[in-house]
Amino acid sequence: MMKWLKKQKTYLLIGYVFLLLIHFGFKDHLYLTGILFYAFPTPILILAICPLLALFYKNKWIRFTLFGLMASLTYFWINNQYINYDSISANSTNSIFFWNIADQKDYNIDVLKKTLETRSIDALFFVEVLHKDNDFNSQFKHQLHNYNVEFLEGNMMVAAKSDITIINYLEEKRHYKLNHLKVEIGTTPFEVVIVDIFAKPWHNKKKAFTKIYEYLEDHDIDIILGDFNTPYESIYFNHFKTNYASSRNFQNGFTATWPYPVPLLEIDHIWINKQLPILSTEKKFYTESDHGILITEFK
Repeated sequence: MMKWLKKQKTYLLIGYVFLLLIHFGFKDHLYLTGILFYAFPTPILILAICPLLALFYKNKWIRFTLFGLMASLTYFWINNQYINYDSISANSTNSIFFWNIADQKDYNIDVLKKTLETRSIDALFFVEVLHKDNDFNSQFKHQLHNYNVEFLEGNMMVAAKSDITIINYLEEKRHYKLNHLKVEIGTTPFEVVIVDIFAKPWHNKKKAFTKIYEYLEDHDIDIILGDFNTPYESIYFNHFKTNYASSRNFQNGFTATWPYPVPLLEIDHIWINKQLPILSTEKKFYTESDHGILITEFK
């Protein structure tokens, strides 16, 4: 019995080392490693050390190794997920808002009202609006009476103070939804792509990102935003980093956007062409949705 228990403990330790190799090495290069990569973000890996400490506490060498690993992972997590950025003030700025409304509680009208009372935002983008299944289009339009409002295919919505032109819509079931718009933000028209990638962690995201890459290569896109259901550390965002900057690097606080009230993953993203300097990003959480709101200002 003792040998069996010792064997199981060893397997658990080996399994944990395997998870570390995936998180810092393989990531989502492969389908199977991707499932584990999404399921075990750094905070979960830190917490998983606790039961290992209980199992191996009598082994001095393993105990101190685990304590050291916990400290190293905590430092890594804070260093990579906590951003301390001093926002740049400018006389003329453009501001955009992105939110996965998700839970639909009370249509989230009150949250929009509070946000717009304190901020001047040029354009607002939403996914999971479910406007075809709910009768709240008029309530949105009433609350956003100073905006032009367009309800888009794929349960998306855009509201802008100036002109909106719907250019294209692409969808592949159980993979992605993509809307391409031309939106006047401030006094300048910008090409914007909104995406919503299928959420299941065991679903391969390669097809969705490949299609997005191809679309970006064929069109001159200024802003890409949406619920990618993919963490920032994913290999799939490496392609974006050549021409676009992530708004997450211009905020204060932890960058995870889901799930509220204990955000673990950074799956909602705003990427802006590097020729358009980002000035700041603000993230807010409300109980009405398990996704955070992102508000980004750029010049």
